[in-house]
Amino acid sequence: AEARLSTFLQATNNQTNVDDATIDAAQAFLSGAVVDAQARLNIRNLVTGTALDPVVLVQFQRLFERLGLPGAELTLLSTQALAALRGEGKAANAPLVPTTYQELAWWGLSPATLTALEPYVTLLPQKDTRVNINTAPATVIWAAVDGLDFATAQQIVQLRQSQAFENVAALAQRFPNNTALANANRLLAVSTAYFEVWVRLRFDDLVVQEKSLVYRQGLTISTVVRERGAPMPSSVMGEAASH
Repeated sequence: AEARLSTFLQATNNQTNVDDATIDAAQAFLSGAVVDAQARLNIRNLVTGTALDPVVLVQFQRLFERLGLPGAELTLLSTQALAALRGEGKAANAPLVPTTYQELAWWGLSPATLTALEPYVTLLPQKDTRVNINTAPATVIWAAVDGLDFATAQQIVQLRQSQAFENVAALAQRFPNNTALANANRLLAVSTAYFEVWVRLRFDDLVVQEKSLVYRQGLTISTVVRERGAPMPSSVMGEAASH
């Protein structure tokens, strides 16, 4: 839910009596959300060295099929990813390497495909990131593990609501007869280094939104990229409503 900006500033400055008449007159409100970026499939994982990673390609094939997206769009995505990422855009005539999700439109993906994929896909600056089973939606968990049935992916989401998984081995122990999960160690994780921080400021009729991708290493947090005016997807708006 939204909070008065004056209330936020008062708490931040540790002040008990703040004259916020000017801010109240303008009706400035602040809301936001923190989203786990590793709860999604990472497009950068598609490319290993100078070739497509066959395991990751299957993940994206499963996701596209689940969402009912055209196979031609996946072919376009994987082809452009390979051309751009194997040389990080430095090879002659290579596509530009996007730094944000919206810039994937440079690769020719349709707006409809980008909108459908956004809750389940990201583009991180680091490859070989794993899907966090403690935060990923069932669709992403199912897509990440070839051979996993969707009912089990849904059950994983339900189980973590009462207690988060401490490690991937604990997940395999809960499903001892599931061979797909037994072989998924390199694909899954229980921790995260990348987060999206969304902030929305409403000042009378003016709305300003900002999205930052941040990287956490131990107690150190750094901003990787910041987007002013980034459109807040409906999946994140739901998160913001609860913060």
